[in-house]
Amino acid sequence: MTSEVTPAPGLLPLLARFAEASSRAEAAAQLATRLGVDRVLVYVRDPELGVLLPAPGLPQTVAAGPRWRAFLRSCAGAGTFHGEVESEGAKARVTAYVHESGRYALVLFGDEPDSRVLAETLETLPLIGGIARAEHEAVLSRAEAEVARATGRHANDLAVALDGARASMEKALEESARLNAELQEADRRKDEFLAMLGHELRNPMAAMAGALEVMRARPDDLENVARARAVIERQAEQLARLVDDLLDVARVTRGKIVLRPEVVDVAAIALRAIEATQAFADSKQHEIELAVRQPAYTRADCARLEQMLTNLLTNAAKYTDSGGHIRIVVDREGEDVTIAVSDDGIGIPADLMPRIFDAFLQVEPSIDRGAGGLGVGLTVVRRLAQLHGGSVDAVSELGKGSTFTLRLPAVAAPPLPTAAAVPAATGVAAGAKKRVLVVDDNVDSGEMLVALLENWGHEAFHAVDGVSAVAMAHELTPDIVLLDIGLPGMDGYEVAARLRLDPATQHARIVAVSGYGQDSDRIKSRAAGCDEHLVKPVDLAVLGRVIAA
Repeated sequence: MTSEVTPAPGLLPLLARFAEASSRAEAAAQLATRLGVDRVLVYVRDPELGVLLPAPGLPQTVAAGPRWRAFLRSCAGAGTFHGEVESEGAKARVTAYVHESGRYALVLFGDEPDSRVLAETLETLPLIGGIARAEHEAVLSRAEAEVARATGRHANDLAVALDGARASMEKALEESARLNAELQEADRRKDEFLAMLGHELRNPMAAMAGALEVMRARPDDLENVARARAVIERQAEQLARLVDDLLDVARVTRGKIVLRPEVVDVAAIALRAIEATQAFADSKQHEIELAVRQPAYTRADCARLEQMLTNLLTNAAKYTDSGGHIRIVVDREGEDVTIAVSDDGIGIPADLMPRIFDAFLQVEPSIDRGAGGLGVGLTVVRRLAQLHGGSVDAVSELGKGSTFTLRLPAVAAPPLPTAAAVPAATGVAAGAKKRVLVVDDNVDSGEMLVALLENWGHEAFHAVDGVSAVAMAHELTPDIVLLDIGLPGMDGYEVAARLRLDPATQHARIVAVSGYGQDSDRIKSRAAGCDEHLVKPVDLAVLGRVIAA
């Protein structure tokens, strides 16, 4: 003992008992009582492992676990450290105090120790620690020490690995819970969508069935027949829009859209979009305003750009009460063209804003389905914008309206007006009289198309299957063949191939007219010998141009 170690006479005999390993545990218990704490431990720092190990005679009495190991690792260097740990065999946490001198450590569990007794004990700690360290080295031979240290290293590595594995498992469980919640939400939205789809499909069909019954019951009442025919036309267009929406969202999400970009006047496309939605806006007594702040040009697929703007305008009209105001503003901001569509409608709840571009999501879905639609319009807008190298975002205030801003890369104005800058023709160009063979296994569809062509001044014939189509074409030598693909027996692809091999028909213009409109379908029809591929229901203006070409 050095000259600085001067413990009180009453404490010295007790501290001296730490010299014997056999009496060390009892002495530690008595010292804990003198200090006013629950337990006393002495630790020795192993110089090679760099960790604190219990002194001989004082077994490890602290519950194992990452919290205790982390606490001991934090006690590095001289000083006093305290924290909460779990006591062995107990779930309750207790306060631990560690007085670290670099080579030795005194660990106390329980309440704040008596400061005077603690000061005297700490003065003796080098002596107690020195004895414990000497015993630690003497008990183990060098070989045994190496084995013990290697075991310690392995145990420490295993403990760290177990701690990491537990943390990874907890993270995996949290991720699993999150994914499960997302799957449940997706399943709920799927059920809502299927119910909504059934409603949206049944409504037009019910209206068409009712109109047909009116026509059947009162065929001589021309006014009623005209009204019923108008209903059928409108509902057929509605069904076509629903099918197009479903196909579009499938195509854009799978990246199957093929763009045909050209330099376009954005203002002209905005006008076309307004014209396309004007009837719907008028039905709700909305006012649509177009403001062009600067001439703006971008490189885009005309039809797809018009579709994006039409979707945004329709969405604005749908969620705005009657007599509302919708504004579309075309501008340039740096390297971008911006098209902002604003309304003074119901707005979007804040909790829905992060998901407003998700498929099948609608604001305030209700049983009456007053807004209509499938909730895919904004999804299509976002994906098409991305395919054009642009983006779309939204801001909204509940009860005050929303603004959707489409951003696309700007380009220089073309030297001459482009074809896209001229409003689309609405009439049908019949052209010179043509001989046309319509091939369609749907008798109603085929006969109606024949009647339409005859009204345009053409000579038209109808074949209901592939075999008869090939035979009729050989006899008639038509100028144009409007060919359905999904025919019974011999499909449209085989019919086209045979017509190309027949000298009587090899120069005829073959136009595929089909409900199959994927890019792969167009490639197959082209490979079979078709010159064009139109998707049912065919736009009459497009059909007129094809016939007249």
